[in-house]
Amino acid sequence: MRPGSGWFRFGLEARDSVLVPDGISPEDAETVVVNGVTAWQMLHRAAQVKPGQTVLIFGANGGVGGILIQLAQLHGVTVIGAASPRHHDALRAARVVPVDYADPNLPAVVRRHAAAGVDAVFDNIAARFPLTEAAAALELAESRTLNGKVILLP
Repeated sequence: MRPGSGWFRFGLEARDSVLVPDGISPEDAETVVVNGVTAWQMLHRAAQVKPGQTVLIFGANGGVGGILIQLAQLHGVTVIGAASPRHHDALRAARVVPVDYADPNLPAVVRRHAAAGVDAVFDNIAARFPLTEAAAALELAESRTLNGKVILLP
């Protein structure tokens, strides 16, 4: 055996492992776990969203956005999903209110679906909301103009 080579044996609790079905690559399995943990942290730890509230999710058609939708709905949260129009049918099928992220009247469109405002805005791609505008987002959230929190994930 060469120096630095060899194998290790270690134990892992069953609760800390996930069975991956045949045909799923390790990369795909890891992606689901990472996206899921990210979405859960955004929803429950960062925004602390409660059942009955309404959220706006940018990138709703993506990996993190898709899991965020499912977790929010399981928690009794209404979801407005911002995505390009080509994804709106899929969002409707997932019981999400679709809005066009590029609509210049997006705030008014969101208000039509959530007259009292949304309780949290999630941008897990940070492409629509530059980090340079984070201070303005915080100001909006603190003034209750948004009626909630802005969660950015660069």
